[in-house]
Amino acid sequence: MTDQATKRPQSDASSRRARRADERWENIVRSAIRVFGEKGYDRTTIRDVAEEVGMLGGSLYYYIDSKEDLLVAVLEEAHRRGWEALTVPPIDETDVLTAVRTVVERHVTFIAENALISSIFYYEFRNLSPDRRQSILELRQMFEDKLRRLIERGREEGIFDLTVDPHRAAVALQSLMNAVHQWFRPERQSVEEVARDCAELVIGSLIGPPAARLETAAKTTTKRRRSR
Repeated sequence: MTDQATKRPQSDASSRRARRADERWENIVRSAIRVFGEKGYDRTTIRDVAEEVGMLGGSLYYYIDSKEDLLVAVLEEAHRRGWEALTVPPIDETDVLTAVRTVVERHVTFIAENALISSIFYYEFRNLSPDRRQSILELRQMFEDKLRRLIERGREEGIFDLTVDPHRAAVALQSLMNAVHQWFRPERQSVEEVARDCAELVIGSLIGPPAARLETAAKTTTKRRRSR
């Protein structure tokens, strides 16, 4: 049995959490990011990660039960960094257009500046078992929900095209932004330029063509009159 398949007995959860609070665990996660990014999760062994850290392969089991635990830790770290980049400092949502623009620019900036961990987050989660995959999908859902709520507000305020379905739009736009790490090249365009261009593209798609804008304005005015 290879070290990829080996799974040690479950250890006490509280002691495992305590072990992961030390600096060595942070180094292990950073090393796993580098190795997964270079070799891919499937081709990576526990020994590969241990060598990157500078420790014996068996010593990693002080922190984990299986290689999948490392992947979960990397994916959770990717989400933590991405969510922090998106929400710190808090976004002023008073003006929905400005809020959507800020969400897009922050997210695209994070993806472009963190291409390695972003690619792992969006591709390697398929290697997780179903129950653990679901937990990562729930983390991804947080961003989609934030964008969807803003789109819904934009429709209600008569800013965005009423034919735009908030859920489908949020999913499509998230896919658009997440793909930035595949094609972004810093020698061709700056991160700021890419973030700005993506924000303009998103805003334009949500507002819609001139005819759609006029229709949205008319429907919003009628709705407001009826509510009086």
